[in-house]
Amino acid sequence: MNAPERRSLARVSAYSDEREAAVKIPVILGLAAVGLGLHAQTIRVYVQDSVGVCPADLKRATSKAAALLAPAGVCIAWRHGGPKSGDPDSLRPILVHIVSDIPEGHNLEALAFAQAFEGVHITVLYNRVLKTGPPHVVLGYVLAHEITHLLEGISRHSATGVMKAHWGRVEYYAMRRGTLVLSNEDIHLIRLGMEARELQPLIAVAR
Repeated sequence: MNAPERRSLARVSAYSDEREAAVKIPVILGLAAVGLGLHAQTIRVYVQDSVGVCPADLKRATSKAAALLAPAGVCIAWRHGGPKSGDPDSLRPILVHIVSDIPEGHNLEALAFAQAFEGVHITVLYNRVLKTGPPHVVLGYVLAHEITHLLEGISRHSATGVMKAHWGRVEYYAMRRGTLVLSNEDIHLIRLGMEARELQPLIAVAR
């Protein structure tokens, strides 16, 4: 995503206590998915914070991202750091790295970026997130946007909602009100992408 007036997510996540995140969040989101008649699937997301984001902002942001993805039947189990070698959680995780600013050679306006076809890595540019609005709000939406890219497995954007390519004043206002959500098309694509993800060979990502 980009700066306040022209936020591009074309290339465009924090974490709570590991035990609480591993148990409480998936259970809550699983209940939401069951209520919608969906088969909930747990996705493990590791967050490596190289900036020192306020823990309260991280927790609120991850909770928001989880809530945004719940209608698609996604239960997120948040982890801090990275998977260790031999850990079952190292199989097909999502890895989020929060850094201060954009690495050389990337979109100069992006707030974050993901490798959609690779399906594992997300980089968040936190200094840019801070310039766009309340960090716990914007970070939550950036996380949801990028995780959606990986779960859909394709590089695309929607005309409206969380997956819109450029966020402007209307979208940031809706974020604060909690009314910016995933489109029905994106919910459908996430479900299809998760089914395909289950059939892919397991990818071990560990230190």
